[in-house]
Formats: sequence, C-alpha cells, structure tokens
Amino acid sequence: MQVTRLELRDFRNYEAAELELPVGVAVVVGPNGAGKTNLLEGVYFGCTGGSPRTSNERELVRRGAAVARVVIDTRDADAAHRLEAGFQPGEAKHLRVDGNSVASFAALDARPLVSVFLPERLELVKGAPASRRAHLDQVVAALWPARAGGRSAYSRALAQRNALLARIRTGASSPSALDAWDAELAREGVALMEDRAGAIEGLREPFARLAGQLGLPGPAEVRYRPRSGATDAAGLAVELA
Repeated sequence: MQVTRLELRDFRNYEAAELELPVGVAVVVGPNGAGKTNLLEGVYFGCTGGSPRTSNERELVRRGAAVARVVIDTRDADAAHRLEAGFQPGEAKHLRVDGNSVASFAALDARPLVSVFLPERLELVKGAPASRRAHLDQVVAALWPARAGGRSAYSRALAQRNALLARIRTGASSPSALDAWDAELAREGVALMEDRAGAIEGLREPFARLAGQLGLPGPAEVRYRPRSGATDAAGLAVELA
C-alpha cells in the first residue's frame, strides 16, 4: 500500500500544506528548520494516529491554532482510501477512515505499515527497557492487528490490581479479592509475552542476515528475555502472589 497524498492543516510549523507523493523513494530536501522532520511526522501521524517524536500531542498544534489535522490518501492494488487524524488539546483525537469515525487505526487494512528512524530512536537501544517493550508491542500490532489491544488489556488489569492493593492496605478491601485480579493479570501478561516472543522469533532470521550484510563481526542474534520465567498463566499467577 502506498501513500499518494498528504495534507497538513495547522500541524507543527505548517499552516497549510498539500503534497502529492510519487511511487518509490521520495527525498525531502530543505534548509534547517524548514520543517522536513515535521513533514515526515505528519505522514506518520496520519497513518497511525500517533507521533513518533512526542507523547505531548499539544506540541503538534501550530502556535496560535486550535486544531491540528492530517489527511492521508492511500492506494493499493484493490482500492483507494482516505485516513484523517485531527487533534484539539483537551479533547479526544478524531480519527476517520473513508469518512467513518474509528477508535484506532491499529487494526485497519486501509492503512500502510510505516516505520520511522530518527536520532531519538537510538534511545530504543540505549534507553530503558520500557521503550523496547513499547516498540515491540507496536511490532506485534503491525504483524497481527487483532492482537493490537494486548498491551492495553494488560495495563488495565495492572491498574485495577494496583488500585485493589491500595484499598487492601487501607482496610477497604479484603485480601481474598486479590486472587481474581492476579489470575486476570497473569492471563493478559502471558498472552503479551507470547506475542512479543512470536514477533522476535519472526525477526531472528532477517536480523541475522541483514546484520551479516552490514559486515558486523561474528553471528548476530536478537532475543526476547522477559523478566518473568513463567511459561503459562498459572506460573505467572504464582509469581504475582
């Protein structure tokens, strides 16, 4: 699937911009500060509904404007589609596909898979493990859109369990209520680990092959090593207890 057209409205430094994209490689050239990276960020935001550069999406809205909007036109062998992503600070993002509102672009066949590499991406290697887990979960969502909600489901179960622990400490809830949330968290946790392990398994061969083409010395290997040693939900529940 190809992105054929990009439209920006009040996005970063762009008040209004429209760009037809060619088939194949496109190179964006301009002086420092012209907005080259902002343009690429706009493509990413329009395809995913998120920014690869910031978690504070207020930064996406041009200074003095109220709403940032990105429109992406795509085409594959079968059909053309339009993706629209709008953001107004203080409100939920507005996402549309072919004019229909959607909650997320993650599980859609109408969007192209996109990958971005910025200098900040080196934090993926040098930074905290949390960033690597988050990136791996994005890979899972791209490979298997139906599993895109695994990370959110685990996070919800973890938040509920932590809230229950706080109530138990104050005497507002009984410790016996914890068993159900331990079991729920274990189920979601094992599913998440299995998805991550499956994604890494699919990367092992191409990673080793491409690393060899780069001339790296010795065999190269990518592995997934979760903190937990559990192999099923029952084992993870025991670790949580």
